[in-house]
Amino acid sequence: MNTTLSQFGGMIRYEMLMQFRRRAIIVLCVFFLVGALGLTTLIDSQRSVVNRIASVRFDGDTTIITTIDARTQEEYEQHVDNTQNFIPRWYAEVDFLVVQSTFEAFNVLAPSLMILLIAIMPMLSETIPLDRQFKVRELLDTMPLPRVTYLLGKLVSVWIGLMIGIVVVGVLYGIYVASRYGALDMWTYVRYWLFLMLPCSLIGAGYAVIVPTFAQSRRGGVLVGLFLIPLGVYIAITVIAGTYINNVFFNRNNVGELNLGYQDLVARMFSDTFTAFVPFIPLLLIVGIVMWAFLRFRAAR
Repeated sequence: MNTTLSQFGGMIRYEMLMQFRRRAIIVLCVFFLVGALGLTTLIDSQRSVVNRIASVRFDGDTTIITTIDARTQEEYEQHVDNTQNFIPRWYAEVDFLVVQSTFEAFNVLAPSLMILLIAIMPMLSETIPLDRQFKVRELLDTMPLPRVTYLLGKLVSVWIGLMIGIVVVGVLYGIYVASRYGALDMWTYVRYWLFLMLPCSLIGAGYAVIVPTFAQSRRGGVLVGLFLIPLGVYIAITVIAGTYINNVFFNRNNVGELNLGYQDLVARMFSDTFTAFVPFIPLLLIVGIVMWAFLRFRAAR
């Protein structure tokens, strides 16, 4: 047991050093951060010419909407009748500007996540094929290193590096977007990264690392990664649509949904992430078992 753990730790250290030397994860995270910041800046330039809702109040069947004029920054009220069938009740429970800024940040992060997964697939798909190209695989084959330890060490090391990078990006982006958009609902923002952005990135990275195991060279691994791009897009769309978009934008088809409180809405949104991830985690496990069997078969030849 101690030997296995020592080998596992050694594989993690080795691969993290390799990742640092190749700078693949660093490039990915910088690319992700720059893209998100650029998109935020672009959208923020348009916000200055759009009137913003400051608050929403209900008075019977009438909704009183306080709006900030984009040109004069003055507030004015609008009274709208018969809104009980299409305006959620939680609009009146929250600091609307704070929640609006938070959701605007999420609107930027949704396409940014898709772009990140597109980049992850080819950039991390060389992780295992590089060992064979640089003859490291032959050296490892001379050691009593179980194939499962090898695969898990590779995968976990990439996950650790990517996790650190994503957390740093989340902190830096939060600081920037708060300076541009104003105060955020920080607890919701943190959970968005922990329950949606981070797991989605790790699952995509898992496929990018494990699937190209059979590739014989770096070029072959990257080619496999390119074929995995549609899977990355599908993961991002499925998770974002099934959690954030479905709950915040589309799930208003009955009175119960309209009467849902803000905290209940957010809690349900994040609980839905587990359902959204269900198809991808067992499939990743199956792929891992298949690639482990492939390594065993190749070693036995």
